[in-house]
Amino acid sequence: MHSKNNGAQRRESRKQELLELVWANKEGEIFNQSDLAPLGWNGRTFEKIKSSHLILLPEGTVLTWLPQRYPLGVSRGKRSIVHGPRSTVQGRQMTEVRSQRTEDGGQKTEDGRQRTEDGSQRTEDGGQKTEDGRQRTEEREETVHSGQGAYAVGAILPPGYLRLLLPAFIKEDNAALLPPFSYTAVVWEDNQFKVAAKLIDDSPLFRAHHFNSSALEKKIKERLNKSPHNRLLKHLSNCALKYYCYTAQNIFYQRWEGGLPTSPTCNADCRGCISTFSQERIKFVPTLKEILEVALPHLQKAPKAIISFGQGCEGEPTFQASLLEKAIKRIRKETLRGVLNLNTNGSLPGVIKRLALAGLGSLRISINSATPRIYNLYYRPQGYSFKKIETSLKVAKDCGLFTSLNLLVFPGITDRREEVEAVINLIERTEIDLLQLRDLNIDPHLYLSLFPESKRESLGIMEFLQILKKRFPHLKIGSFNQYIFGVH
Repeated sequence: MHSKNNGAQRRESRKQELLELVWANKEGEIFNQSDLAPLGWNGRTFEKIKSSHLILLPEGTVLTWLPQRYPLGVSRGKRSIVHGPRSTVQGRQMTEVRSQRTEDGGQKTEDGRQRTEDGSQRTEDGGQKTEDGRQRTEEREETVHSGQGAYAVGAILPPGYLRLLLPAFIKEDNAALLPPFSYTAVVWEDNQFKVAAKLIDDSPLFRAHHFNSSALEKKIKERLNKSPHNRLLKHLSNCALKYYCYTAQNIFYQRWEGGLPTSPTCNADCRGCISTFSQERIKFVPTLKEILEVALPHLQKAPKAIISFGQGCEGEPTFQASLLEKAIKRIRKETLRGVLNLNTNGSLPGVIKRLALAGLGSLRISINSATPRIYNLYYRPQGYSFKKIETSLKVAKDCGLFTSLNLLVFPGITDRREEVEAVINLIERTEIDLLQLRDLNIDPHLYLSLFPESKRESLGIMEFLQILKKRFPHLKIGSFNQYIFGVH
């Protein structure tokens, strides 16, 4: 057994020798650096990336350079960690991520999805340490390029994938916050990009080639012409075209899961909230008529139709309890087809019971942690406690709803042993039907700064997944809401 393990380690070591660091210039051109082996960041320390943890760049992935952040690699034949390419750059240019400016000043990649730009807020940063825990010294900076003109690269994965490692970089002390996306370590191997990630949900309904088609704008115009005064449709058209939201686009494609936001207000003050920093939050409460004009055609005609209340472009949907209750009752009076789903923070279990009695079919509650203290530091709940979330899951189950827990995953936090145990205990107590795993979209340093003890040992995302699957062999684990019932 020992010799077999040694053989596997040697094969992994040889594979690691083929991995090359990637970096970018300000023009978005991406280069590989053959004399530097790439590192990944597990949320605590920098580590060598295992070839076995890499997959080919998924369709729909966006590669982005990270301003004021400089890539980390290991010199070939040396143990020292350096940052940025050497002053005599030997890297050859690789695939260029061509871009064009959008109206809002952002960028689009070749596949039409938005590339991130640097943010406008600043955050404090603690010191960075090398893989063996020692503080980096100025001596290393004298032997390598200081990072000027060479920036770290991160991959923004399409839905259904879970990152295993963050990009390894050091940042300037006054670096602006990154926009709230999930950034994944990317390398160059065998003349192609690879990322440290794992496919969690292979649903064909969320594959990138189904979205952002040349027909989308025409479909949106046709729908808006039919309902020119519907503010909800206008809001969704902006989400579909500007932010490339899949569930918003599905409303106009008239298929699968369609998003329906209703609430401009929220009772959580999440750090790096996506509806504040990277999307435009809905500014009005739609009327019952506006909701029905969107929901009814979708449920009546779309294949595998789902209408989901609670989207990334709004606050907390249960704040509009009376409106949602009326809408659900009217919808179910008109049609029994499709699924009515609620995405919520689970803070108002009484509202969930009302909506279930009105005809709601499924529920998804999002958390970043099953530990109340960690949850509170990120969500900053206003007027509710974590206990309400658990109550909501139990109420939903008692009412016969298909119940999902949406765990927002972050390396170095989610995979800590005590966090894993807390998730296991919560699943056991609530008996959920589906565990959804999605990457948390946030600037990495901002998130880790919330937890002073984040340097504590973690198991790794792969081991976290293996523990869950072993403990709950029959629990479905995925990334998307399920179409599981309804009239076809």
